[in-house]
Amino acid sequence: MKILNEDILACPNCKTKLELLKCRSCGFEGTVADGMVYLHKNDESWVKCQKEKEGWLKVYKQGGLYMENDDHFFLPDGRPHLKSFYKNVMIHLSKFFSREEVCGKTILDLGAGIGWVANLLSKRHAQVVALECNDDLLVGLGRANKLMEHDGTCFDLVVGDMEDIPLIDRAVDMVLMVDALHHFEDLDKIFKEAHRVLKADGRFYAINEAYRLASEENLSEMDCLKTFNLAEADAGIRERRPTKDEYVRSGAAMNLKVLNDSEPIEGPGLFLVGEKKAQGMPR
Repeated sequence: MKILNEDILACPNCKTKLELLKCRSCGFEGTVADGMVYLHKNDESWVKCQKEKEGWLKVYKQGGLYMENDDHFFLPDGRPHLKSFYKNVMIHLSKFFSREEVCGKTILDLGAGIGWVANLLSKRHAQVVALECNDDLLVGLGRANKLMEHDGTCFDLVVGDMEDIPLIDRAVDMVLMVDALHHFEDLDKIFKEAHRVLKADGRFYAINEAYRLASEENLSEMDCLKTFNLAEADAGIRERRPTKDEYVRSGAAMNLKVLNDSEPIEGPGLFLVGEKKAQGMPR
């Protein structure tokens, strides 16, 4: 693990800058284990995060995928079956990289999973903080240590609540979520926290996000979910299918200006871009 960027890490209780992983303002102490820094409150929200983790472990174990998986080293492409599965993700990432020069930028990978996107950003010389609530060493953020070892990359691993980001205000140039935003019940919380940690004119990207298609907008969100074979939902993992307009309205309400090129790309995944407005924090 590299030495974390202590200039932007914050106490999850009061958002004061952390020093030596201890908050002098309120006494909160973070812990470090297996190359990851744990910065979260032990509250009801964190209990929900841990239920989410348990759901993912259940899905992987039931699918026979809970193991050391070398395929992780080839994401998002490299092997034929990975190319097929990640086709839309690669299209979205290609558009992202065509828009943004990430070298030297500080980027928060929010809902980082095993850290493969953070690893990709690190290869392009971005300074990356990967934030995830699932710390599992095989299918959670702990797996990122092996990705870094394999590719010679280096980025920070933070275990925390993605609705209560343990970074100071105006800490990062970009917030990036890949196939993650639709797992959160309260979009406003995510957008509000993204707005808080973004620098002035910083950008928020949510890419390959599930949403209700125009043909499904007459269905309730719950009925729309029933049309999918979702092992994740059956395991207790949070699943949502907002409409595109719901994503856009929620971002706008939190002072993230949603840009015109937010759109679906060759399939059911949404490419959403938000830019931090100059005015103050949302209430």
